[in-house]
Amino acid sequence: MMSCEIAEVLRSLTFPDSDVERLVYRATAVADGVALEGQLEILHELADTVAVESNHEVDRRRRKRLDEVFSVLVDALNPPQANAGLVGDPAESVRLRLATPDDFDAVLELWRVADAEPTHTDNVESLTRLLERDPFALLIAEEGGRVVGSVICGWDGWRGSIYRLAVAPTHRRLGLARRMTAAAEEHLHAFGAVRLQAVITETSPAAVGFWTASGWQKQFQRARFVKG
Repeated sequence: MMSCEIAEVLRSLTFPDSDVERLVYRATAVADGVALEGQLEILHELADTVAVESNHEVDRRRRKRLDEVFSVLVDALNPPQANAGLVGDPAESVRLRLATPDDFDAVLELWRVADAEPTHTDNVESLTRLLERDPFALLIAEEGGRVVGSVICGWDGWRGSIYRLAVAPTHRRLGLARRMTAAAEEHLHAFGAVRLQAVITETSPAAVGFWTASGWQKQFQRARFVKG
């Protein structure tokens, strides 16, 4: 349930997904506000859409309102009692470990099925160079011998960087991405990193929503240039 003010902000948005749009406009008025009911996956997509809208909003007042809406949605989707069993270990059968060269093919396949943005470094040769440079840089999540998650955490002596946070579609919404992010942060802090950055695909609502909900802040006055 949400206040009428929150519902009004939601109705002012343009939704690329028709299911999300129907969810918002089918909200019903109740005694204390507005009730929003729908499938959990669509509710998560709604939260992701609000996060993307907030990150692209230039008006500070409206961005603040969108952030408030996002917080309400996240709190509703993750009540303390429901989240308690997910924070430490989303599934006892999933374990985190450092990757080895034997995992490279499985990692590349994970990136493919997880729809990670492809780059020309998605190959065994590049992964080999990565671990030769830093054997601790690639962390994977494994269940029953299958790689279901990955994250690259690099430390260059100045800043810690997180790349390629990917979770298999079969293991999403279980808290695994948060668990891997926490492990990557712990790894980088152990090396002495004080300032961390995450490189993500800004056009991905799920990615923007995840990092926004994880307490990371988007930089609005910085640009990233690449070569190669």
